[in-house]
Amino acid sequence: MIDTSAAAPTMRGAGAATRLIIAASVGNALEFYEILVYGYFAVIIAKVFFPAVDPAISLLVTFGTFGISFLARPVGAIFLGAYGDRKGRKSALTLSILLMTTGTGLMTIMPDYGSVGLAAPVLVIAARLLQRAFRSAANSRARPPSLSSIVPTAPAISPAGNGRARVLPRSSPPASVRC
Repeated sequence: MIDTSAAAPTMRGAGAATRLIIAASVGNALEFYEILVYGYFAVIIAKVFFPAVDPAISLLVTFGTFGISFLARPVGAIFLGAYGDRKGRKSALTLSILLMTTGTGLMTIMPDYGSVGLAAPVLVIAARLLQRAFRSAANSRARPPSLSSIVPTAPAISPAGNGRARVLPRSSPPASVRC
């Protein structure tokens, strides 16, 4: 008698694709929400952390900090991609969420410029770099791919048997993408 109770069922087909689409959509929505919130509060962030004689300069530095934080994404992708190769996707994604939350938490308890002087903008930039660097794991191997690559293609031999390879769409995601 064969015992099949120990084997977990594998999700395939439309259910797996739907799950991937929902996961990718939620992740992208949260990232855009964070961008929206930072932009919405940019004037307040400029006054509290980057005071200057001219408010326009403060606002430009605030948006510059936002832009500079994107430079950390490749560093985070390299670090978490290598970590994910060694420990697995789930561990890399968990570490990514923990470190992103740390960066966000640091932003919430950050002292203002009046309290710590020049350390405030430096700490804000460091927190943003930490937050964005480890957000990049979502774009590396730590989670399923973005919506544009959920339905991958793979080379296959032509049905005519002439030995030429052509691209045929797969009916389900590859094994590396299945959850």
